[in-house]
Amino acid sequence: MAAQAIADGVERGWKIAGVLVAEDDAVLIHNRIPIDVPVVDEVDLEGLRRGALVAVEVVAEGRAYRAMADPIALSAALQLGHDRLRDVAEFTRELADAPAIAVTARTEPPEPPAVEDDYVDCRVGGEIVRYAPAAAHGVLRLEPPGSAVAVRLSAIPAAADGIATDDAFFTDLAAIDNGAWLRRGVADARGTVVALLAADALTDAAATLSELTGRPATTLATEPAAAARGAHTTPGLPPGSVVCDIGGGTVDLIGQGRTVTAAGAGETITTAVARVLGIPRALAERIKRTPALRVEGPHVAHEEDGRRVFLDSPAPAEAIGRLCTRGSAGLVPFSHRLAAEEWRSLRLAIKQETVAANIARCLATFDEPPTALVLAGGGALDDELLRTVGESLRSARVVVGRADIDGVHGPRFAVASGLVHLYAEQRVGTTARA
Repeated sequence: MAAQAIADGVERGWKIAGVLVAEDDAVLIHNRIPIDVPVVDEVDLEGLRRGALVAVEVVAEGRAYRAMADPIALSAALQLGHDRLRDVAEFTRELADAPAIAVTARTEPPEPPAVEDDYVDCRVGGEIVRYAPAAAHGVLRLEPPGSAVAVRLSAIPAAADGIATDDAFFTDLAAIDNGAWLRRGVADARGTVVALLAADALTDAAATLSELTGRPATTLATEPAAAARGAHTTPGLPPGSVVCDIGGGTVDLIGQGRTVTAAGAGETITTAVARVLGIPRALAERIKRTPALRVEGPHVAHEEDGRRVFLDSPAPAEAIGRLCTRGSAGLVPFSHRLAAEEWRSLRLAIKQETVAANIARCLATFDEPPTALVLAGGGALDDELLRTVGESLRSARVVVGRADIDGVHGPRFAVASGLVHLYAEQRVGTTARA
């Protein structure tokens, strides 16, 4: 019916430059009309006024040229003033990989934003300054850990009414939205990942443990101090090295006579991966650590390094045409949009903007860069995290390595080993004094 109406218009002498369709019928209509014009389907036609200028373009298969993705060309086509060019340029980023484009200028003002009652209170230059959460990403990366003293975020139940904090770290996912390598629409780079370290009063657990067990208990050291002692059993560790203990919620940097604890560690990576891919956290926890492959057929897959490999056994139907991770029970699909190489770049970017950037923020508080930074904890098992932290500190000429606790345990068990060593040293000291 639509194709016939267009054909009738052509017979009447109408000048038709393009066709906009609300439903998914572009190919069908294009094949049935007597003129060769761009046909764009699945267009939101609600509110489109009669006579409005609309920029329309369909990209031919195998071509990368998009005239309307050029902000200057789009502004000219829609007769927009130069004062709107920057806004148009930001908008056209979303068109960079679009196979079809239909754009018109907004004819009505946007809905006013909701009242912004969330905030982040930061200590800047000795004063407490209140920022909107949208501005916290940049501020907290420039200020040292401990600058965020209070946060109210309605989206987080624990902070909905305001919470005192010892630290906070915000990661605006737009920071990983790099159009140079990430195609538009393959990942959801909206939103902010928030890590909070609540300002809870410290209590000595030894007294509570003694009361519960009826046996004597003592606190040998803080967790960061124990981790540092354990990490210093690493063979070949250079003198003056700083230890970085990466946990699930915090990172601790210990060295040069100081300890820096900051919010934001392994869980921020998991949360960011789950958000940008729209997958459950349990699956995000699995895929954040290891390379993936895109299954091209029952027997062939495409690896992240570009190699094509034969699968050991036929891939299940749900894995074909999808990006998968290797699980204990076989291939587990998690995305049908991303290419394997694209996911690798995105994964590294997430680690760079979350944990690696946080560690660099912490290290900036030290008087001088250490010779080496040794990573301990479960996060240090991630080779890519070792790499991204190293890249973040490359300009500071800091060597980044991995702890090997007691020369046998790898980077884990730093706290446990440290407690054993501290207890033994305390016992030896007590015996010597006796």
